[in-house]
Amino acid sequence: MFSKELVDAVRRMAEQKGLRMPMSKGRDLVSMVLVGRPYSAAIAALRDGKNPSIDMNDDRIAALRIQHGEIVGDLVRIIELHLGNFL
Repeated sequence: MFSKELVDAVRRMAEQKGLRMPMSKGRDLVSMVLVGRPYSAAIAALRDGKNPSIDMNDDRIAALRIQHGEIVGDLVRIIELHLGNFL
């Protein structure tokens, strides 16, 4: 289940692993990996009662890697290791 808390928890875990990024970029990247929407769009959907479903699509993740580099792969690994704690 997508939530602000999930996005921020993944972002904090990434920082603890040494990944540095501005909060807004981190939130956007985590949200794009999880649901394919920027953070603000995903939060707007939540406010409208439409909970974006988590779908870590391989094609989207590959496109994000091309656009943002290996930090996306690092985020994917963190999410895969810790996602069960939040669902």
